[in-house]
Amino acid sequence: DRVEALAMDAWKVAGLRLGRSLRGSGSRDRRDAEEADFEVIVSLMSGEERLRPLLPARAKLITLRKLLVDDGETEFDLKFYFQGREILDPEILCRMQGFEIGCTIHMVRQEKPPPPPPNPRLYGDPDVYPV
Repeated sequence: DRVEALAMDAWKVAGLRLGRSLRGSGSRDRRDAEEADFEVIVSLMSGEERLRPLLPARAKLITLRKLLVDDGETEFDLKFYFQGREILDPEILCRMQGFEIGCTIHMVRQEKPPPPPPNPRLYGDPDVYPV
């Protein structure tokens, strides 16, 4: 009987803990409004909408860039602009001057530069540098 009572107590405690975790445990689980996720619109200069992700509050441009690469934007180098100013990878998007939730960030695709030619000295090309 004692073992059964202990087992029942253990189940009650586990049930209470599970219930609390499913309901949330109060103010410590609440997020500040400034910490809420936000939506941004990424469009080409032509106006074509390319992506509309929901990003964490402290997301930097590099986070957005990775999402676009994962979505297939690999053929071109990408540059981003907000209100006519180029955005750099370490910038936190929602802290940019004038930024509001749902703002549009413009993306420009640029041809990737050609790969550098191989250095014949590194490969010991006998036609160029006889040994």
